[in-house]
Amino acid sequence: VWRMCERTQAANMEDAFIDCAGRERGMYVRDTIIQYHVNLAIFGYHRLMRRCLELFGQSADTTGRFRIVYPNTGAYTYNDFSLNMVEGYRAYYDATGDDARIKADWPAIRTNLEYFHKWSDRRADLLLENLPELGGFGGDSETPKTLGDHSGVSCFFSLSYLLAVQSAVRLARAIGRSGDAGELERRAAALSASISKAFWDPEKRCFRDNLTGGTYSVHSNLFAVRAGIVTTEQLAGIRAHIADDLRTPFVNGYDPSGGYRVSSHFCFYILEALYKAGLADTAESLMRQGWGYFLAHGAKTTPEFFNMEQSLCHAWSASPAYYLSKHVLGIEFPEAPNLDVVRIAVQASSITEAEGAWPHPRGEIEVKWHTVDGRRVFDYVRAPAGVLLRGL
Repeated sequence: VWRMCERTQAANMEDAFIDCAGRERGMYVRDTIIQYHVNLAIFGYHRLMRRCLELFGQSADTTGRFRIVYPNTGAYTYNDFSLNMVEGYRAYYDATGDDARIKADWPAIRTNLEYFHKWSDRRADLLLENLPELGGFGGDSETPKTLGDHSGVSCFFSLSYLLAVQSAVRLARAIGRSGDAGELERRAAALSASISKAFWDPEKRCFRDNLTGGTYSVHSNLFAVRAGIVTTEQLAGIRAHIADDLRTPFVNGYDPSGGYRVSSHFCFYILEALYKAGLADTAESLMRQGWGYFLAHGAKTTPEFFNMEQSLCHAWSASPAYYLSKHVLGIEFPEAPNLDVVRIAVQASSITEAEGAWPHPRGEIEVKWHTVDGRRVFDYVRAPAGVLLRGL
């Protein structure tokens, strides 16, 4: 799986991170963000992302939102992607400390968010409603509505907005915009409280998707985990719900003919939250079944979706390379953007041995471990001179 993702990523790095090697070859927001993370684990290259952000910083449409793909000649905007872009800037800053790029694009970041502030402020609780006039919210568009109904006042949409606001707080602090940061922090706190009050179901012990409470998708619940707004007690309920509901990416349990519980590209967010929730076993099962399906059908690169019908070299489906390197090797940067402090914190369940390296500005961080009678033993952990290792 890792090699398949590596091959896909290499094929989709040109003068920008492109969505696919064989179709439109466009620079799309979500594709760019996912690929930047995959690239961090494989190549550790930053100049391409800096160039992508420079372009996206110029991409605002007439509403002020980042466009879904750029450069282009149309006002092609999608709320999900516009919110994702703020998280993309944060990821870049955390990996580089490049505050100059953030300062240059801060007006665009702020204007993008102001579009959503305007709609959020229409309600006292600041929650976002999935309205056509707002531009709508697709979420994970491959998931059937029977598994996740994000219409109306939406938990998933509101959480996506919250994550963008949280990322903007981080960026504002980094570039010394304390006034903007304070305003955004207050909004994030109020929004967090509203989401917990409006959508948490104490009987189901998980978050409902909207105010009618008909569905309890893995997306809403895992985005609450990503946003860090769940209590220890709530996390226990969410873990039980997710472990039962996400045993496979396929609705019918074995292939894409019945649809997907989660799509291959959206697993970038799903896998992040699974590891954050301590569900390494579910994450490994998801990768083994979903990307195993690709391998079983002869794929050498990752297709666009969990099927063999669209683009067959689509790098937004290559996220397992990032999560396998980060969590199975256990390489974390707790003081980012200071990358000279590394914590080794392996998360593995069914995986019993691992060996690999993470690119670092000073060289490579190398890790090898295996298990003996269920106990993890490190063969070696090596870091370049000047890098402090913790967690062993």
